[in-house]
Amino acid sequence: ISTDKKKALGNVLAGINKTFGAGTINFVSDVAENLKIKFYKTPSKELNDALGGGFGVGRIVELYGDFSAGKTSLAQSTIAYNQSIDPNFVAGQFETEGSYDPEYAKDVMGIDNERYIVWEQKDTTAEKGLDILRSLVASGQFNMILVNSVNWISG
Repeated sequence: ISTDKKKALGNVLAGINKTFGAGTINFVSDVAENLKIKFYKTPSKELNDALGGGFGVGRIVELYGDFSAGKTSLAQSTIAYNQSIDPNFVAGQFETEGSYDPEYAKDVMGIDNERYIVWEQKDTTAEKGLDILRSLVASGQFNMILVNSVNWISG
């Protein structure tokens, strides 16, 4: 890109940033480091490689598969793995199946229940459950939240 073209583009960007606030628009070369996606690793190097690094931080990840295929186990083992390498890693689980077993989670999956919050949908509506979920996400205090599980009924 020519110097004149870069200068003209810089003037356009400066005008937009003045109108809409500093940092609204930038050359990628100026903010490339900020655009890199961070990942939470799974315990599986092969899965991390297939996913491009693991589960993307700040992303919604859906684990889809047959009943008892290991979706919850994968999610919980990923949480336990990240808790093992980061003492500030906090996770939560919105439990719609009533199947969370704290002893199994600790002894088998390796979850630190001191840094794991579970709430069950029982005796509440789905809407209230989603309001709770939204509040927890908005708090910014959780590294990962597992929703276990969403069942699809067809027919």
